[in-house]
Amino acid sequence: RRVVATAGEMSMQGVSNVLWAHARLRARPTAAAADALDGRIMELAAEVGPQDVANVMWAHGSLGDEYPPREDVWVVLVDAALRRAAEFKPQEIANVLWAHATLRARPHRGMMAAFELAMLRHAGEYKAQEVATVFWALAKMDERPSNEWIDAFQRQAVRQSSRFRPQTIAMTMWAMSKMEIDPGEDFLDVMRRCAEPQIHRFKPQEVGITLRASKALGLGLWIFEGDPRAQ
Repeated sequence: RRVVATAGEMSMQGVSNVLWAHARLRARPTAAAADALDGRIMELAAEVGPQDVANVMWAHGSLGDEYPPREDVWVVLVDAALRRAAEFKPQEIANVLWAHATLRARPHRGMMAAFELAMLRHAGEYKAQEVATVFWALAKMDERPSNEWIDAFQRQAVRQSSRFRPQTIAMTMWAMSKMEIDPGEDFLDVMRRCAEPQIHRFKPQEVGITLRASKALGLGLWIFEGDPRAQ
């Protein structure tokens, strides 16, 4: 009730923060609250910024069918992403791409081109989780980035390798196999040295994903050679 009563006075940041909080709590906003918040986004369309786009899209992706995006609101968000792509931070781009992939939303071609330029410009700022997320999202959407992008983000993955964990290793290896990217010996050597000390921490799903990816890449069992979980 409070959201419905105050939505008309909220800033765009306030709206996006409310939706982000709902998603974090796995709590779908009521129909009345969703209508009020969506309506406020439409009113503030010209003020939508990068963090707002990322928060709202991430909320939709996290809540899925419980809170599907309204078509006109999605258009406003994509338009803001297209206009302000150069201002997006790595986590914001990662969240936007993750939301698209999770919702199986067809990405806007102009937005993707603008995001690729932004990602290339700031490739060295991407953390391990963000690297893995963008690799995974692009592969999930059947998007094939440029060779320049692939080279830049493989290098960043190597730089961030000490921060890779089983989930991010599995995500990245799966993405490379899905996009049919040759990881190269240097990348694989670094990933192996990162993964082997953590091999006991791989959950069954992560073992399965990494195994399927390594076999698709022609690596056999890779780090799971001799591991009973690979049988």
